[in-house]
Order: sequence, then structure tokens, then C-alpha cells
Amino acid sequence: MIDKNQVELSVVGKISDIGEQDWDACASNGYDGRQPEDPFVSYRFLKGLEDSKSVGAGTGWVPQYIIAKYDKKIIGVMPSFAKGHSQGEYIFDHNWAHAYENAGGKYYPKLQISVPFTPVTGRRFLTISGYHDIAQSALLEGLKIIVSQQKWSSAHITFCWGTHTCSPRIELITILSGDPECQTPSRRCPRVRIIKGATWAPLVLQCSVARSSEMVSRA
Repeated sequence: MIDKNQVELSVVGKISDIGEQDWDACASNGYDGRQPEDPFVSYRFLKGLEDSKSVGAGTGWVPQYIIAKYDKKIIGVMPSFAKGHSQGEYIFDHNWAHAYENAGGKYYPKLQISVPFTPVTGRRFLTISGYHDIAQSALLEGLKIIVSQQKWSSAHITFCWGTHTCSPRIELITILSGDPECQTPSRRCPRVRIIKGATWAPLVLQCSVARSSEMVSRA
């Protein structure tokens, strides 16, 4: 049985720090040597965005790839970006940004889990076979940690399917940051909000955010 407390989390700013073999093993659900069926979450596509400077410094899309490791093996990765605006997402949250800032908050940066400039539904929790549940839970915890540590407004998972958290019917999940000390549901607790058509379905998460200066071992 896998001990979830032995899963390590980290964040890198270049996909080359992960490597093509490890990334595509997760993107293709663990089939070694097989190209991902979805080209938009493949190493080559995301590396091409970096190499062409479509993402990176000055673009408003700064890579913050989240990695989950178990026993020194990469078991999950996530295409995540620090966003300085809401362009190129095809999910329009400008009214949220205006309301948040009118209330005295700072909406940007936010964490965006998606494929830049690509409104194509696909997997966002990329995991290898045999580790799906533990890797997905770790990646979800990872995005909560980075939002809390950086004091960003929120994390958004868009055009997502193929996991327990993101079924084919779910168009958008938003995790609003909150007080990591909070132990009871309140407006300061992190929330997942799921849009299914025009229906809001809030799910309150536990405020169990690790306190560390960096995204490192959770052991």
C-alpha cells in the first residue's frame, strides 16, 4: 500500500526540468514510449510554447508545473501557470476579477491549470497508471499549497475531464484561497466551485494546507 505521506511535491518553471519521458509517461497514463493521445498535454507541445516564448516572462503565462513523486519516481504532473491576466483561457472571469478588486482584493496573479490558448477538453491531472488516486490527491493538495504560499487569489482548472475531480461534464473548477488555520466552513475557507451549465455546486474543502517555505517533501 502506498503511504501518501511519502509523496513529495515540487514546482518547476521549465518543462525540461521534468523531461520528456517522465512528462509523457504521465500524459499517456503510464504507457512508456507511447505518445499521449491528447497532443495538447504532450511534452513537445508545451515545450514548443516555451521555446516560442508564447509562455514565460512577459506573457502573463508563467509556467509553474506541479510534480508529485513517490519513491523518487514521478507519478503525476500538472500543466499549471501563474497568470497575470485572463487572456487566452476562453473562460471569461473578468467580472470576477472586477468584483474581487472592487472588494479590496488583488485578483492577479492567479493559478491557471489548463493548456494555454487551447479551449480543448482534456486531462489536467496527468498521472501514471497504478498511482492515479494518490497522485491526483497530491496534485490537488499541491495547487492549494502554492496558492496559499504565494498568497494568490485563486486556482482555476479549466476544460478538464478524465479524473474523479474533473468529469467530462464539468467545465470549470475554481479553488478560492482562504485561511489555512480555518477548521470550519466559512467564506474564508478554500472552496471548489464547479460549473455544470449554469448551476453552481460549491464543495467546501478541509483547510489542510502544509506550512513550508517551499513545495518540498510532505513526509
